Amino acid sequence: MTQTPLRCGFVAWLLVAAGVVPGLAMVTRPTVISKAPVAYPTKLRHCGDGSVVADFVIDRRGFVRNVRLVSCSCPEVEEAVVDALLRWRFIPGMVNGNPVNTRAEQPINFILGDDHEPNVPSWTIAPKAPAGAPPDFQYDHPPVLKLTLPAVYPRNLLKKGIEGAATIAFAVDPTGRPRHLVVVDASEPEFGAAAVSMMASWRMYPAKKGPVHCWAAVKMTQKFNTSDEDVSADDHLSDVVDALAENPCPILANPRLLDALPDLRYHPACEIPDEVASAGKPASAIVEIVIDRFGHAQVPAIVNATNDAFGWAAATAAGRWQFTVPMKNGKPVEVFARIPFIYNPPDAGR
Repeated sequence: MTQTPLRCGFVAWLLVAAGVVPGLAMVTRPTVISKAPVAYPTKLRHCGDGSVVADFVIDRRGFVRNVRLVSCSCPEVEEAVVDALLRWRFIPGMVNGNPVNTRAEQPINFILGDDHEPNVPSWTIAPKAPAGAPPDFQYDHPPVLKLTLPAVYPRNLLKKGIEGAATIAFAVDPTGRPRHLVVVDASEPEFGAAAVSMMASWRMYPAKKGPVHCWAAVKMTQKFNTSDEDVSADDHLSDVVDALAENPCPILANPRLLDALPDLRYHPACEIPDEVASAGKPASAIVEIVIDRFGHAQVPAIVNATNDAFGWAAATAAGRWQFTVPMKNGKPVEVFARIPFIYNPPDAGR
């Protein structure tokens, strides 16, 4: 794993935020004190090579906050990269000797294993638009993956050891955003819903017709099995699944039984499905997760939702969250937690 130098494209933003007139300020960039190594899951050791670019804020105390992935070539490295970045420490940026919040960007390149094969996705995109495609979908250069994120393995199917796949067709719009996602085939309905929600959260470099960005039609198949790194490569997931199968279940039933409520460290937002946004109506969902002994959200499950698509979008987001380690009597434990998600359309209050 290699890390290129920290990019701090922050000076103008920092000066404005600090109320300082550019040209009259003494500005000092943040300096890294310690870098926690990225502990990639064992399962990904032979995944190949790839890269992640993360955007975050270095606060006035030198802690990393508000991590956001800009690009990610392998879905299951997100958890490990974010976990490491949250443990980095800096001497904060300064304006006129006063510490300030600083926005930074960090590229991380990885090679997982010495005898690795290139990390080839389990799907392909046609290099040229197929004959007969509508004019708006006639591209010369296909879309390219920019940001990939993992799928939720439906908890009820995971507990039963049920494996399967789902094939999804969708359009990639000229901004690189997946649109109009449709389940073409799925061995279980839940696999189709989970795959749609996963792919809706991805981002691409859009297709091009000459120099102009254009639409593209794509079809992908997502496999669901415990050996597929696109679903789950977490070394600790199997421990949680085993605990769920025990009777009585050893996972703590309520976070209020902990020594202290876990703090939320990483919480990417829920991707609002097109059908929810276009309906113009509020939507809500409650998702249950297990926070494992390392503070990672595991096995998200929809408790209730006003809309199925919004429920799966909420579960997909919740499965990526990270917390401080839950403790009971001074020892790390696993605990159930329920997370509410609420969507209000932009004009709901008008």
